[in-house]
Amino acid sequence: MEKLRKLLQAAGKGSEEPREPEPPPGTGDGDKAPGGHCQQELRQLKEEFERYKARAQQVLKSKASEDVGLARELEEAREQLAELRDKHVQLQLATDDTEKRRRQELEAKKQELQQLQQLHRQELERCQLQFRERALRLEEEMHKQRDRALAVLAEKDRELQQLRALAPPHGPQQSGRDGAPGDLLVTVTACPGLRNLEALP
Repeated sequence: MEKLRKLLQAAGKGSEEPREPEPPPGTGDGDKAPGGHCQQELRQLKEEFERYKARAQQVLKSKASEDVGLARELEEAREQLAELRDKHVQLQLATDDTEKRRRQELEAKKQELQQLQQLHRQELERCQLQFRERALRLEEEMHKQRDRALAVLAEKDRELQQLRALAPPHGPQQSGRDGAPGDLLVTVTACPGLRNLEALP
């Protein structure tokens, strides 16, 4: 471009110089006439100038088209960057929303677990209380049954003592003749509650 600019300047300067008068017709020297060499050089410079001018225009056009292409690519890149930013913002919002929802679900699960643990403790305490009450009732029932059994044994003991006291005192020689001990045995055998109390003192 610098070389082309210098050539254009040189061509412009050459075109501004005053033209020498053309030789009168009929001399027959053509380019050999005075100034003919300059005219030929000037024509060559003009042709070269036109070529460089056309080439410069092509270069400028190609450069302009390249600039347009670069500007278009830059605009497309900017649009893509804006789209990517929008997508990034949307993904960030979606991620924050998902994280918030998961935290809420986790907190709900923790509360549910705490409630279940509390219910389990209450149920365990209730079962333990029921078992204690049942054990106390069973123990009380056992005490009552023992007291009743002791009372029955005491009553049978008294009856036996009464029966022994009512039996006539006979010696061992008369026990077989009179039959009194036999009557006592029949009386004891006839009483269902006294069958197993013969061994009592």
